[in-house]
Amino acid sequence: KPKEIRHILEFSEVKTILSSGRFLPDLLALRSDLSDLRNLISLETDAGGADYSFPELRERGYAALSGAMAEVHPEVEPPDVAAILFTSGTMGSSKAVMLTHANLCSNIMATSQFVSIRHGDRLLSVLPLHHTYECTCGFLTPLYQGASIYYAENLRRIPDNLVDAKATVILGVPLLFETMYRRIKERIKESGEQKFQIAKGIASLSDRFGFSLRRRLFKPVHDRVGGQLRLLISGGAALNPEVSRGFRELGINCIQGYGMTEASPLIAVNREANPVDGSVGMLVPGVEARVVEGEILVRGPNVMKGYYRNARATDEALEDGWLHTGDLGIIDKDGVLFLSGRKKSVIVTPN
Repeated sequence: KPKEIRHILEFSEVKTILSSGRFLPDLLALRSDLSDLRNLISLETDAGGADYSFPELRERGYAALSGAMAEVHPEVEPPDVAAILFTSGTMGSSKAVMLTHANLCSNIMATSQFVSIRHGDRLLSVLPLHHTYECTCGFLTPLYQGASIYYAENLRRIPDNLVDAKATVILGVPLLFETMYRRIKERIKESGEQKFQIAKGIASLSDRFGFSLRRRLFKPVHDRVGGQLRLLISGGAALNPEVSRGFRELGINCIQGYGMTEASPLIAVNREANPVDGSVGMLVPGVEARVVEGEILVRGPNVMKGYYRNARATDEALEDGWLHTGDLGIIDKDGVLFLSGRKKSVIVTPN
């Protein structure tokens, strides 16, 4: 919305904007009010009133790299701010989170130690890239690991895109996986519940002997999602334990994690080898947590630098390096984190 765009651009004191053609008219109308703006770049082939089109800017860049600027590299230090992200306001009013290069890199490496997104994997991206969940876990981490990323055309085309990409991994919110599982159950019911129960029994027996027949026994299910899907990663809200267990019975691992923008975002995630349904798993490497009066506090290299131009909110959220998450929960004797609600009365829906 134009009002939201104006607020974000004015508050962040933005100097350069890259925009699709859809938003150019609004940005051109706002330009005279944005005193800090120096460059407006259109991502379309035609500049359309912007300073440059992206193809034109790319050619200028190639020319610069082939000349005197070939050996010029930006000076970037780990504590420098890499991104300013406006939260959706689940902790109250929207705030601008400052994440540093060190924040993001630490979370990428921590995620890589707990979640097996590997070289050769094909990840289907279905979530907005401006969310840290998708950006860190579904974009930066796969690239760090040497995986490929395919982008869904739209939500309705996800089933077709899974087949087209032969995706091996997908990140999503609970509503996506609950919808997928509901449709699978409907097809199983149409095919015959008794056959399915017999196949489940055979699969359980094979597991006891150290090899799994689940992917073979439930091959029609796997073929409908491209035949290669092995891992579903859920975040953003609570996942129904029936769904994660159900997918694993079919031979597709399904795990749940927990995070927030202020933590780059991943704080905890279930291990693929021994997931605990109903929990958000164990803290990722480098992250500490404690529970104070029921609230989860976390500390680690992934915790934000602070809120941009909001010292008061920063002081409220950060206490001696500990981030107040606003979430209520417990950590059991095995180090597994369970969430039980919000400190403030905010509803986070499955989508």
